[in-house]
Amino acid sequence: MTYAHDPGPTAWAGRPGEGMDAFASVISEAAERGTTVFSTGLRLWEGEATRYAEELSAQGRKTLGRLCDCRTPLDLLSVEQDWVRARSRFYMESGLRFAGAFAAATRGADGGEAESLEPAAKPR
Repeated sequence: MTYAHDPGPTAWAGRPGEGMDAFASVISEAAERGTTVFSTGLRLWEGEATRYAEELSAQGRKTLGRLCDCRTPLDLLSVEQDWVRARSRFYMESGLRFAGAFAAATRGADGGEAESLEPAAKPR
């Protein structure tokens, strides 16, 4: 069985400690890739959390204005349904953008080439 980072037979037949050098380099490369993916993911999460909070705030202000205009319980129910529908849609789109961008960052780190970090779903 061959692994992606197999040091080859010379790593086990050379001078003492040579195999450990190969092992250390594999671990070091994996740690570097992991750090890149983690920092990219953290940056993406921060951006998506900020976008989500801004959208929640803007929609909250709009909903409060609509609540002030309600005259009947049915008006109130309509505003509430619109709010829940919009929140659900935006939450799903935000999750898809984050998942798509993080998957692209992971593939880029694994393949050695950075891929585009375009969002998976665009807000309407």
